[in-house]
Amino acid sequence: MKVLIAEDNSDDRKILRYNLEHHGCEVIEAQDGQEGLELAATHKPDIIISDAMMPGMDGFRFLRAVKQDEILKSIPFIFYTAVYIGHREAELAISLGAEAYIIKPKEPEELWKELLELCEEIKQKKEKPLTAELIREDEEFLRIYSQIVVKKLEDKVNDLEKEIEKRKLVEESLRQSEEKYRSIVENIYDFIYSAEPDGTITFITPNVSAWGYSPEEIVGHSLLEFLHPDDVEYVAQDFQRTVTTGEEFPTVARLKRKDGKYLYIEEYGKVLKEGDKVICITGSVRDITDRKLVEEERDRLFNLSIDMLCIAGFDWYFKQLNPAWEKTLGWTNEELMSKPYLEFVHPEDREATTNAAQRLEDGRIIITFDNRYLCKDDSYKWISWNSYPLVDEGLIFAVARDVTEQKEMEQEIQKRIKDLENFYEMAIGRELRMKELKEKIKELEEEMPKNNQDEL
Repeated sequence: MKVLIAEDNSDDRKILRYNLEHHGCEVIEAQDGQEGLELAATHKPDIIISDAMMPGMDGFRFLRAVKQDEILKSIPFIFYTAVYIGHREAELAISLGAEAYIIKPKEPEELWKELLELCEEIKQKKEKPLTAELIREDEEFLRIYSQIVVKKLEDKVNDLEKEIEKRKLVEESLRQSEEKYRSIVENIYDFIYSAEPDGTITFITPNVSAWGYSPEEIVGHSLLEFLHPDDVEYVAQDFQRTVTTGEEFPTVARLKRKDGKYLYIEEYGKVLKEGDKVICITGSVRDITDRKLVEEERDRLFNLSIDMLCIAGFDWYFKQLNPAWEKTLGWTNEELMSKPYLEFVHPEDREATTNAAQRLEDGRIIITFDNRYLCKDDSYKWISWNSYPLVDEGLIFAVARDVTEQKEMEQEIQKRIKDLENFYEMAIGRELRMKELKEKIKELEEEMPKNNQDEL
């Protein structure tokens, strides 16, 4: 299907074109009614979709011209417009020969479904003749409509002029404030900026030279332009949330220096309002590259350690675990953090574990103890702990190691010692019995000669 679009707003025109092309339509674009009329005569579209309010020839005059042209008048004409003063416009559109008057915006699929239904209705009904009476009947309203449109444009211009004047006053007030506090903000460590609600930076402190830029290279741009591509989306969401809710947003991102290297920044933004209207965002940006690199190295070592490292809370839940836990016990870290860690401790060891945790909560001491932990295969492993309390943060840092083999070896040694003790006791007992037996035999031998003499 070949569709002619007459729309002066380029964004609206593009959205409509994409929607129609997505459904296999061939699209011809016009920026106003006059261009639309010329393109219609050249391309003979199957349908025309037009805005109502356009510069030059508006949608209603475009419609009249199409319906008065012997070659073009049979082409179905549909209004798709946001300009709607009352029901009279829709009535005028239909009386002049339009098939429908659709108010935008609509969801793409909803609009396409409505267009298909209209096309089906057009196929099933006969062409509606355009009579001179209908045209004369609405001639006066058409003139009044044009006056209304002009009046709306005049009001809009007046509103814009007032808005511009108001903005100038605000900007002047801001300029004076900036001058007043410039000497302060230029000498602090953090970078201070102010920005429009759309993110365009209007001021930044000269110490931005630490990034390699001058303030003139930053002002007029959005901070998003200087961020790592992977960080742009969530920073933009944080910024928009601040504009919408007025809440301060902290965010960490990577910022590109002028030499192409990236540094880590921590940013806090706040809104300034005039009444309910957000007039600007002010924020501070701090270079936290060194801190971030330390954190990353700590996390790297944390994850590479063959020991079981953990951070736990005094609420009996793990907060962070390294991969060694899953390798040792078989549980995923998510499973281990999903319930109190005491539930994984052998019932006979829970009292000792609880006592150790209470001692950690009481002071800055290192606790060393052993307990048995449940594995996913329902077996238990012996774990040896070295735990240190982070009291100010309400956390415990611990290094744990699987000592099951050591414990089993110790148990085996203890068993062997016990067996040797038992054997020794048995051996000593036998030796005593043998001694007694020998003494008995000797006594009997001594008695034998005496008995023999008595017999003689």
